Amino acid sequence: MSAFLDGLLTALQPGNLAALLAGSLLGVFAGAMPGLSSTVGLALVLPVTFALDPTPALLMMVSIYMAAEYGGSITAIAIGVPGSSPALATTFDGYAMTRRGEAGRALGISLFSSMSGGLLGTILLVLALGPLSRAAIAFGPAEYFGLGVFGLSIVANLVGRDPLKGIISALLGLVFFIVGLDVLTGAPRLTLGTNMLMDGLGLVPMLIGFFAIAEALKAAAGGRGTTAPGTGITGALPKARELFGLWRTILRGSAIGGLIGAIPGAGATIASIVAWNEERRVSKDRERFGTGVPAGIAAPEAANNSCVGAAMIPLLALGIPGSASAAVLLGGLTVQGVAPGPLLMAERAELVYALYAGFLVAVLLMLAVGRLGIPLWTRVVCGCARRS
Repeated sequence: MSAFLDGLLTALQPGNLAALLAGSLLGVFAGAMPGLSSTVGLALVLPVTFALDPTPALLMMVSIYMAAEYGGSITAIAIGVPGSSPALATTFDGYAMTRRGEAGRALGISLFSSMSGGLLGTILLVLALGPLSRAAIAFGPAEYFGLGVFGLSIVANLVGRDPLKGIISALLGLVFFIVGLDVLTGAPRLTLGTNMLMDGLGLVPMLIGFFAIAEALKAAAGGRGTTAPGTGITGALPKARELFGLWRTILRGSAIGGLIGAIPGAGATIASIVAWNEERRVSKDRERFGTGVPAGIAAPEAANNSCVGAAMIPLLALGIPGSASAAVLLGGLTVQGVAPGPLLMAERAELVYALYAGFLVAVLLMLAVGRLGIPLWTRVVCGCARRS
């Protein structure tokens, strides 16, 4: 306990606290901007951290990582375009609530769920660093194949009453995925003879194409419905009773995010979609999901923020990043002369405990930045609604 308090005092030092605050602001911006993400935000800030000491550099990067996962929900709720790929599932119910005139309520649920998921992910990082890292390293080809089949099976629950569209969408997804060089043989696949497709199709550009361009075409054709007027568009958070009434959903989403986040290569996008689908499966009103259900926002947001702490487990214990953003963090640690692995706790215990405390402070700063920003986000929604 004394070691954690020492880490908390380290994280609250003026320089480290400034790094955490700067990371939270940059992270929300990176997450909310379609085309950017936590990975891109970290990559852009990485050169800046070279001039910093290891502790503030690491704290800035983890706060960007945490805040960006929440920031993606802002545009997902406001305009139906996920700011980052983990916010994809949030658009299903978040944008539906905005179109009902409840943007402030949806943003409040997203913020509370993200904060709760981030806290639970941090607790998971502290308590389960050893056991979950051993489970993560045990994943082999058979387990990854099973995870892939499980992901495809989710389509059966997402398609609703139109299985043909679901099958076509799943097949198109598989076709898009195999574009580029084969990871085993290096043979080009579906590249159409151009080098531009050798690296495959980027997930974020595809998300922007599918969501943003579709909304732009609907607006241009006059087919986009305006946001309903009324008191629903406000800067106020939802009532405390409603927020705390989602505790089962948040716990389930956080647990799913923690388990999937600890698996190297799985990531927050998979976790958020699995969490949304699982919440829909256990709900008594599953048919209402996708029409603006609060649990449809809480589950994926808790999952993708819980993934942040969980993705650090294999990184710190084994030196294996649990996500693309964690891989950038690994690069930052290497530049700072910090070698993640089994000896990290013995050699740099003070840095690890500062990281634990930094996650906690980063979650609270994310809450403050998000709460202060809700009136701004909802004002943007109001402006868009008047122009529609």
